[in-house]
Amino acid sequence: MVTTVSFEITTYDYASPDYGKWTFPHDFHYVYILENGRDAYVGETNDIIERSKEHHRKDDWCYRFHFKRIHVITGEDIEETPAKHFEKLLIKLMRIDRRFHVINRSEGERTFYRRKNEFELGFDRLWPQLVERGLVKHKEFQAILNKTEFKYSPQTSLTDKQIATLTNIVNAIHTSASQNNERQKRLGPYFWKVMQEPERRSLHPLCSITLRRTLISTESKSVWYFPILPHEVN
Repeated sequence: MVTTVSFEITTYDYASPDYGKWTFPHDFHYVYILENGRDAYVGETNDIIERSKEHHRKDDWCYRFHFKRIHVITGEDIEETPAKHFEKLLIKLMRIDRRFHVINRSEGERTFYRRKNEFELGFDRLWPQLVERGLVKHKEFQAILNKTEFKYSPQTSLTDKQIATLTNIVNAIHTSASQNNERQKRLGPYFWKVMQEPERRSLHPLCSITLRRTLISTESKSVWYFPILPHEVN
């Protein structure tokens, strides 16, 4: 039986923080959002007080944005790996949501862990809380999943079924080209890379996507589009 986890959001003044008055329902690992009404930064930490002090230092990337509020997400089941998972999800979804200009300079870390499905189901419950606090403008995050910006992001993982389907398509294209030398000469050289990942993948819609790859014929200078796997090796 799959159980879902729950989360709570606590908001404090960040312009003039009184750290001594900061209390949270769960004191283990934290995901947080700094915002000033226009810009936002998403992070995770196991020491929210110390991390907040670091962001107030002049040499910190966040200092120049003069953030006014900090929204701290906690839960009794949040450990470091789930926190990194939610950090990455929020960075990506909030960028596409565009309620804020997300100023993170990285996309976060990819994570794999046993209870990933449970935490993604819990994310369904977290999103309405973000809407209620004005941190996102899309009332349903599934609407973001249908946007082209999300669908064609190289950071989005495929399900095992999609991996198998797209691999078969690419293999069929390769076989057809190899068996027809004249066609291969006419099209010119083209390239693609495929890498299948053995790690566990979630079946949640957050990780379902179809991508495309551009193939260029050097002789005809035409552009061809075929589906590929998003995780490529340069």
